[in-house]
Amino acid sequence: MTKATALQDRRLLGVEDWLEAVEYEPTRRVVFHDDLELCGRLGIEPYPWLLEILGTRNRNVLMAGGWRVGKSHTGGLTLAKRALLKGGHYWVIAKSYDLSKPEFEYTTRFLHALGEDPMISMPLQGPWTLKLARGDDPQWLLIQTKSADDPQKLEAANLDGVLLCEAAQLTVQTIIRMQGRLMQKRGWLYASGSFEQDEASPWFRETYALGLAENEQGWRTFAVPSWENTVVFPEGREDPKIREAEANMPVGIFLEKVAAEPQKPVDLVFPEFDPKGHIVPPMWGEAKVQPPIELAIDFGYGAHYAVLALTEIDGRLLVHDEFYETGVVTHDVVMNLMHRPWWKRVTGGVMDVAGRQHQGDRSQFELWYQLTGFHLRSRKVSPMSWIMRMHTFLQDPKEKKPRLLFTTKCKGCVAELQRYKWRIVDGIRVGKEPIPLYNHALSALGYYLIDKYGMVDNMARTPSEKRKNPYAKRHNWGER
Repeated sequence: MTKATALQDRRLLGVEDWLEAVEYEPTRRVVFHDDLELCGRLGIEPYPWLLEILGTRNRNVLMAGGWRVGKSHTGGLTLAKRALLKGGHYWVIAKSYDLSKPEFEYTTRFLHALGEDPMISMPLQGPWTLKLARGDDPQWLLIQTKSADDPQKLEAANLDGVLLCEAAQLTVQTIIRMQGRLMQKRGWLYASGSFEQDEASPWFRETYALGLAENEQGWRTFAVPSWENTVVFPEGREDPKIREAEANMPVGIFLEKVAAEPQKPVDLVFPEFDPKGHIVPPMWGEAKVQPPIELAIDFGYGAHYAVLALTEIDGRLLVHDEFYETGVVTHDVVMNLMHRPWWKRVTGGVMDVAGRQHQGDRSQFELWYQLTGFHLRSRKVSPMSWIMRMHTFLQDPKEKKPRLLFTTKCKGCVAELQRYKWRIVDGIRVGKEPIPLYNHALSALGYYLIDKYGMVDNMARTPSEKRKNPYAKRHNWGER
């Protein structure tokens, strides 16, 4: 194989093939697909969690770590390894330049330890830069620090990878822009940080939940408590420094900042929701059976238009897929859903009773019937009624187990479960209902639970009780 052919083949490799791409580099100084050897050459303690992070083939990785566990150390090592495999252009991003310096310094130190001699620029103010030459290319490897104080300035680059520092402090606008910078080269994204109660946006917590199960977004998440760093805490969980911190810190702060366990905000409407117990891979249960699907719909004029695809598997209700967008009309929503592989299994569904109102010549119920042929069901349900019913499905009162599951496709619905909150003033709940935000998909789900299962178990509406479509007679439509 010629050098040109090898380089061409290497450019065609996906991220999953990184660990083999090193075979095309004849001057390599370390066997990168042996992470144990890599740690040995650098004098790093090969913790099992560290080897798992280094060895993952996922494009996107999130590490939620406790204080002093070595988040910056791990991020710098990850960047050094991945950058030396193929070269390219990389950014190290934090809320400010100062917060990106530790990862950059660790990356530089590891490259020197591996026998490289990069050119380093570290001005007192502004971005730091690392350049490494290979052959005729003086910028075979380029690493730059960036500040996310103004996300709109993060432009004009096609990146091979991005390392996010103290990622819970970054806004979702920064993350979206980075995904755009990585899109052309199908680059990787590595985010590390600690859970924050007052985080800039909830994306870090929500992404952590998403990455606990197999997902189509390519995320893999890790939670590493402080005591896993036995160099700093030789006795692990029982180390005196850990015990002292536990005795002196508020419980919530200790669990998030030391134990790396995300804590639910006190104003959350559904504290029962647990990503580890409620989120499953997209194909959960599909190998056994192809059950019928029903829809739960909450439409919005300018707000989110939410449609959930639900099915029962093994006695539990599964939210299999969702449509969750703003600024769309019913025709576009239906056309999108009709291209989903499960559409042929849809048998009907439930819609917000407000869909019977006439904002124009046709109501939402009439539009859905005209486009799909489905007579959607509805009934007037107060927010507190479906909220109380949702509690019993997130955790069965008798079995103390969830009977409501969500696949990782349901990002909007899962996000709402972690954002829907009560109004709290001076520690006291104010108002009879939660804040009417982040409840579009949840409202649709609540309507469905009440319609199908009733206000309490064994109280579901019988077929004879289901109201007929009030427009069927006017338009001479027959019931399906």
